[in-house]
Amino acid sequence: MNAAKIRFVIYAIILIIISILIYQWFSNQPSVKKRQMEYCEKKINENFQGKVISTYVDYFNKQAFVFEILYHGDTSKHYLHIKTPDTKKYISKGDSIIKIKGESKYNIYKSSNPDSLIVLSFDCSYWDKK
Repeated sequence: MNAAKIRFVIYAIILIIISILIYQWFSNQPSVKKRQMEYCEKKINENFQGKVISTYVDYFNKQAFVFEILYHGDTSKHYLHIKTPDTKKYISKGDSIIKIKGESKYNIYKSSNPDSLIVLSFDCSYWDKK
């Protein structure tokens, strides 16, 4: 065998090994649907309440709507991936919000009208239909 054939065989073997490694890596990654389901189930298991102290859109995180709440001196950020034209209509600074563990909804009491209740619901079965 001449040097060109040996080099070709070596390159072919390296290419096959790299292809197998890439295939193994991609086949072990969870699917997008599975990751979205896990994220949704994590949201269902969240439990929090507090007063909204700020809101904004995080354009670097898939345009997630972010609200920061204050409860007994502690602050926490929460991300909503909701497709609505103006999420700030639903959640704004000064509102009170409650998320009960096991429920797929946010209960929002508007600061402009404390007797009002807005319920933002989400449904994890959406990802089963994709």
